[in-house]
Amino acid sequence: MASETRTAGTGEAPKAGRVLAFDIARGVAVFGMIVIHVQKHWGQQEPWFGLPNLFLSVIGGPLAAPEFMLVMGASVAWSHRTDARSLAKRGVLMLAAGLALNLARGTLPLYLGQAAGVIPADGIGGFTAWGLTVTVDVFQLAGTAFLAIAALRPLLRHDLAWIGAAIAVTLVAPVLRPIATGFLPIDGALGVLWATGRSVYYPFFPWAVFPLVGMAVGRSVHRSATPERTLLRWGAVGVAAMLAGGLVMGEQLVTLDTWGYWRLDPPLALTLTGVALAWTGACVLIARVAAQTRLVRLLVTWGRGVTRLYVAHWIIVAWGLGYVGYLALPLPATIAAMAVVLVTSDLLAIRLPAWWAAGAARARASAGDRDRDPEDDRPMTPGIDAEPA
Repeated sequence: MASETRTAGTGEAPKAGRVLAFDIARGVAVFGMIVIHVQKHWGQQEPWFGLPNLFLSVIGGPLAAPEFMLVMGASVAWSHRTDARSLAKRGVLMLAAGLALNLARGTLPLYLGQAAGVIPADGIGGFTAWGLTVTVDVFQLAGTAFLAIAALRPLLRHDLAWIGAAIAVTLVAPVLRPIATGFLPIDGALGVLWATGRSVYYPFFPWAVFPLVGMAVGRSVHRSATPERTLLRWGAVGVAAMLAGGLVMGEQLVTLDTWGYWRLDPPLALTLTGVALAWTGACVLIARVAAQTRLVRLLVTWGRGVTRLYVAHWIIVAWGLGYVGYLALPLPATIAAMAVVLVTSDLLAIRLPAWWAAGAARARASAGDRDRDPEDDRPMTPGIDAEPA
């Protein structure tokens, strides 16, 4: 259908299969990741209270990793290559990228910092070189999610089947969590599947709930004759899930602390899935009414360069610890540092590559003009130079 080619949120034809609302959501997600990582690594924790803490808890929590992973799953429907082999290859590449990032942002700066005497011999915050190497973060979750999607896609033919898989992943996680061998290499490998240690933040069980739900969302929106309305309906489902999860959390007296967030027990998983769905629907409305504003255009740019921004900010935050210090900045300085890291990450990951690409394009165009034969520009004489009909 012609209407299937519209970008949800604008009604315009998508470029390279992109959905504007998804780009906005990704842009907000990477913004949230950057500011929360600066605060959790550079800033003193005590001064954060009231509205600033609430803002960070939302922007760096439900609207960050959960939203990013939900949109990642939804975006598979617009991918050019969705066969099992291509998806599995993406998964392996993401796992390799995660390991490389762990070495670049953790193991290497820790080793060099200790060698230079800048970092204590016992590490920072109790983290060791091994723990930093086997950290399970967003890239690891993305890698295992792509591998799972590659395996499940031929089997799960209905949207509700993907929802069922997401529920199963969430319910199985508490059963798997206590399983550990005590042998570091094995537990380090198992960490991508479930929480086997302190440095496991986003294991597949239960965090794959978000990309699996995203698969259901993306499939339904992609085939819909009215994609905007379909995304808004998912947003309404999200509001219901958020309220239901919140009621269960209240009944069970579930508290949302840092470790509870990463553990993601079923009531919290339901609540955060609802928040992510509701926010995705809100991004449709934002795209509809404010797509051309500078802020939204910046968020879209960040959303389309989310991987580069994510890597750049982690390199800055990790290597900056040697200069700033761990949990050393007071609140005003932390806020200023957030701005500095945002601007620097944008410059390194977005502006400089764009400038370089534009310069390379101009150079190629200039070279092409120099190579042109001047005879190609002479006027054509009808009947002599014209191509035959």
